[in-house]
Amino acid sequence: MPESFTPRQALQRARHDPQPLDANDWRGVIGAFTNGAFTDAQMAAWLMARVLHGISVDEAVALTDAMLHSGTQLTHKDSAAPVVDKHSTGGVADTTTLIVAPLVASVGLVMAKLSGGSLGHTGGTLDKLAAIPGFRTDLDADTFLAQTRQIGVAIAAATRELVPADRLLYALRDHIELVDDTALIAASIMSKKLATGATHLVLDVKLGQASILGDDSETRALAQLCVAIGKAHGRHVTAVLSDMNQPLGPAIGNALEVRAAIDVLAGRTFGRLGELSLKLAAELLHQTGVPFDTAHQQVSDALHSGAAIDRFAQLVVAQGGDVTVVTDPTVVLGLGEPVAVWAPSQAGTVTAIDTRRLGVLARELAGADMNLRAGLTTNLTLGMASDTVAVALYTDNPAQVAHATAVLDAAVEIADVPVQEPPLIQTVIR
Repeated sequence: MPESFTPRQALQRARHDPQPLDANDWRGVIGAFTNGAFTDAQMAAWLMARVLHGISVDEAVALTDAMLHSGTQLTHKDSAAPVVDKHSTGGVADTTTLIVAPLVASVGLVMAKLSGGSLGHTGGTLDKLAAIPGFRTDLDADTFLAQTRQIGVAIAAATRELVPADRLLYALRDHIELVDDTALIAASIMSKKLATGATHLVLDVKLGQASILGDDSETRALAQLCVAIGKAHGRHVTAVLSDMNQPLGPAIGNALEVRAAIDVLAGRTFGRLGELSLKLAAELLHQTGVPFDTAHQQVSDALHSGAAIDRFAQLVVAQGGDVTVVTDPTVVLGLGEPVAVWAPSQAGTVTAIDTRRLGVLARELAGADMNLRAGLTTNLTLGMASDTVAVALYTDNPAQVAHATAVLDAAVEIADVPVQEPPLIQTVIR
């Protein structure tokens, strides 16, 4: 932005000019906001005006670039292997990161994963890892990079030096109800992903009732925009659009989901959680030039041979966690017996699941002090017979059972009609 282009002029242009703004405009405004030259009120007015005009694809690319350059960026100069990353738009019973990260590392890729905490009805990777005693996610940049060189995988919280504009913008968007704008979501996701220095990225974009946007057409547009932003920045990006009309895995809740991920890695279970994890891992390997069928076979072999669980153990040790969680997760995670088991009273078939409400219920069972051991385990899938449904409740407060029962009664729809389970993978955008 030219030095003479003042905040007043920027706001006037944003309000009155419906034409797309160029990269210099976006970088100037984001820079001014990050360094305090633009106030929250001015930035709010700017964003609202641009959203009302409609942010074009080129503008979304420019915004992402401006946010990316608001802070430092990680580089993996010493890595001989492709550096990869994975992002999910948020799912219920979704612990794919804990499976995909060690899995791709075990087949020769480097997973440099910066994660976040819970958001809305979805659990956050950092909260799940906090359930492992001693596990540290507050790695500085040097430690993070050194660990990726040593064992090929690290999962940590983003440092304050990476994309500071995103933290400021997200807080502002939340305040002015602009959290669900597609272009702003895409720029937020991709600026953080690009800052990790990964050259290959797979996006797990959720479709269905419990997706981040709740509208499949908007969600598909988000996936396409993220892929376009990655391409414009010279990255390999694939978006896998997966179903979120039912829980992905058998557990909802931090420690319970860690155990579910370990069970997949150890070969004790597989299911939809294992199926999607293999798909995401294979897509990353495929991006590096391996034919997809070969890539899928390689990651499948690594999972079933024990190579992936061994790499997970190395990850736990490297970040200070109790490695016996690998062999005895129930004890190490402090998981006891459920306080109650719910089953539907009506005979018939499961025709609909309010998956979003189940995610919220798990958070309610955790309480204000965020009991990491709370949550629920379930075999719920669409189309199953109601007399086979069982949902186990875990909480330190038995008084919550009545509330949970009422929630489940409303969240699981039973009818005497056949229902076909939707496919897990809906679309792949490469």
